[in-house]
Amino acid sequence: MNTSLNFTKQALLKIEPPKSNRVTYYDTKEKGLTLIVSYGGSKIFYLYKWISNKPYRIKIGNFPDLSVPEAREKAIGLKGQVAKGINPVKEKAKLSNALTFRQLFDKYIQDHAKQHKRSWKQDIANMDRYAPSLYGVKVSNIEREDIQKLFNELTQTGKKITANRLLALLSTIFNKAIEWELLEKNPANHITKHQENSRERCLTLEEQSNFFKALEGEPNHKVRDFILLSLFTAARKSNVLSMSWQDICFNKKIWSILTTKNGRPQLLPLGDKAIEILQVRRQQATTGWVFPSETSKTGHLQEPKKVWARVLKNSGIKDLRLHDLRRTLGSCMGDAGASEYIIGQALNHKSSKSTGIYVRLRATDPVREFMNKAIDKLTAGQG
Repeated sequence: MNTSLNFTKQALLKIEPPKSNRVTYYDTKEKGLTLIVSYGGSKIFYLYKWISNKPYRIKIGNFPDLSVPEAREKAIGLKGQVAKGINPVKEKAKLSNALTFRQLFDKYIQDHAKQHKRSWKQDIANMDRYAPSLYGVKVSNIEREDIQKLFNELTQTGKKITANRLLALLSTIFNKAIEWELLEKNPANHITKHQENSRERCLTLEEQSNFFKALEGEPNHKVRDFILLSLFTAARKSNVLSMSWQDICFNKKIWSILTTKNGRPQLLPLGDKAIEILQVRRQQATTGWVFPSETSKTGHLQEPKKVWARVLKNSGIKDLRLHDLRRTLGSCMGDAGASEYIIGQALNHKSSKSTGIYVRLRATDPVREFMNKAIDKLTAGQG
């Protein structure tokens, strides 16, 4: 069924999806501009145009991501190309055939990741590290076997989780290419991921003494303090690395974390030992960062892999990650009698019981109480 309609935002929003197949709507204001509504609910703008005696349907974009005025403007631009003897469909086909994976990846970062992913810089680092062999390859020439080879190579080095993450990233990029009509199929499809089990590792009671002794003897005091604060706050690594003085309230013993993984800002109560570390560092501060760095682009400390490896070696501890310190404090809080709600507040887990700022403020005192109990238990005999 085809219907003519003056395209407006309100009119298009009111259109209900058909129960089967799809319906085409024609704009009465801009000739050739159409909207195809499918039974799945998608609404997509197209330009219907005869070029060299052949009918073409040229995709413009999705509604409401693309507004009506923007769709009309793009339709006019496509008509202008046709008037100059250019076939936009063939030009796009030429582009997709000549497009290298590096060009596609750059487009993905600029047009999608920067707007929707806080971890886009990590995507670049991972691609540079694990899949640079794809950069010079034309996207149209990349086959499933190429992706499977990368996946297998990472797997053989023991990096099964990394292999899963790379596969997921590649699949997302290729899906975007399909959406942008630069590719017809996703070469990352139908590759079986490794099964992932939830990690339960934390610092054991037997390991704690050697761990603190190794930290006490660590010559890099900045990284030592970073590791201790990671444990004493149970905050995520990225948040501790980017901790700034303007977000620390010493009077109320509160750390305001504005950007978190779940998108909910956190008011994190600081325990006594965390405050002690911060007070010493504050006296030595020369920049706005708690852990400044003169060599990093961000101005603050980046992940200290070498020092962490040295601490583990000196303590004789194996298979412990920085993120496991977060789990360690949560576990110790549970041992100290903290409820799931209190632990969730400390770790900033989403909860339907804590939606208002005043509720979160009132919750800081009991959270701090159990954090102090857990930290005292962890550091017993180390002071």
